[in-house]
Amino acid sequence: MSARAAYLSDLSPIDRPAPIISTITHSPQVVEANQNLTIVASVTNATVVRLAYRDNRIEPFTRISMVDDGLHSDGAANDGVYGATLLAGSTDIHYYIYAENVNAAKFEPQRAEYEDSVITVISSSSSDIVINEFLASNSTGILDPAGEYEDWIELYNPTSLAISLSGHHLSDNIANPGKWTFPDTSISPHSHIIVWADEDGGQPGLHASFKLSAGGEAVVLTSPEFVMIDSVTFGAQTTDVSMGRCPGGSESWTFMTPTAGTGNNCPTAECGDLDGSGAITIVDVVFFINYMFSNGPEPEPLAVADVDCSGSANISDVVFLVNFVFGGGIPPCSECQ
Repeated sequence: MSARAAYLSDLSPIDRPAPIISTITHSPQVVEANQNLTIVASVTNATVVRLAYRDNRIEPFTRISMVDDGLHSDGAANDGVYGATLLAGSTDIHYYIYAENVNAAKFEPQRAEYEDSVITVISSSSSDIVINEFLASNSTGILDPAGEYEDWIELYNPTSLAISLSGHHLSDNIANPGKWTFPDTSISPHSHIIVWADEDGGQPGLHASFKLSAGGEAVVLTSPEFVMIDSVTFGAQTTDVSMGRCPGGSESWTFMTPTAGTGNNCPTAECGDLDGSGAITIVDVVFFINYMFSNGPEPEPLAVADVDCSGSANISDVVFLVNFVFGGGIPPCSECQ
């Protein structure tokens, strides 16, 4: 068979130069649903170049021309780089490129339409993103990519899908939400990203064009259209002590040991300290009674109210706590921490 293939390949009707397709790219790199997408490829020795695409592996391909006119993110006109623009739907894009000349044709991938290339389309909403933790005075904590101690802001994606932040804005001023705009960036599912608040945009990584004030201000995240997604206003901060949601992604904020890029290191609550004051007092008794009988706020976390370690917070815990505060009863057990 090898000898026969070599013989056939030397025959003039077969030995015809085919187009060469290479360096296929697309922009933006992070593709969102209902967003224009441009696919670009370098092609030589071709007179016709087409893009075939579909949004699943069942439907037929749609075919459009790829052009070398300098108007489709393809560089200069007639430079051998071809581009085509399409509108992304809500599902991943399957595609291949076809090129031909008067003698031969070429597919990329070579086994198209049985094989195709895939571009992931992000369809979840950035409204799910939260500002999860920040450090406004970094003296001995983590270092940025340049080896410097800088302020930082952590964002968290609590969903099961990647979410694009391209074109979104981050600021330290609610009245001026567009101070810094995210480049082509996404957050993986259940993951965190760090933005350095240091005004060092020329360094590797994400570097905002503002710094955080340890005296207190705000962190604001908005959409490309400046619609508010999340914000936090804070007061005076302590060096090397961050402020974060506890637990991560929740509505409750507290001071904590910094955990940039990972789950928040929530401080352990003391059993019986229902109001988080740092001591068990009569205020905690009143807090507990209001919670049990008057629809008062729930202790955070609820486990701190299980002072007798029965497995639930109930009237017996109220009695236990009253005896401890007023009657010299035994201290709350440690297991509820």
